[in-house]
Amino acid sequence: MAGDFGPLHERQCLLQRSKHTWVDGRPLLDLAPKRNITHPVTLNEAETQIYYGLRGSALEAYKKYNLNELGYASVLQAITRLRQACCDPKLIKKPTATQSESLDDPYSDNDIDVEDSLVLPLGVENLLDALPEAPSSKIAKLLEVLSELRRGSPKARFLVFSEFRQYLQTIQT
Repeated sequence: MAGDFGPLHERQCLLQRSKHTWVDGRPLLDLAPKRNITHPVTLNEAETQIYYGLRGSALEAYKKYNLNELGYASVLQAITRLRQACCDPKLIKKPTATQSESLDDPYSDNDIDVEDSLVLPLGVENLLDALPEAPSSKIAKLLEVLSELRRGSPKARFLVFSEFRQYLQTIQT
């Protein structure tokens, strides 16, 4: 039968709306225009050392091995760590013992040194362990900007985006 798509669970349904969607002659959402606010942030000394430690370690690994040996996942991991270091170094996850052991497996086809791939450089790991509980430079700047905006418009609401859920949770606390 034409138009018969079978049981409901076999159909995919996608309902997509945007702020420009109109229903019954009115906008579905009444949102203020989007404003992007850019403020440069200078990392403190510990954050800078962590960033450049991660960057140097990644560059050494990529000079030592070609991309096919390291794999794209390692490249993406390094980029993600650098982005996390810029947001808040506390976001950087240390590899678990099982992750490190799987790379040390003598029977695996992986000939890449563990230190060059998954494990954090020792200096960076020590700096991460010694980070103070104070907010990162970027969070401190964000809170400062939000306070200024709140003073200028007490009833305004603000939406902060990040790809890192843990970062958003850190900002909330």
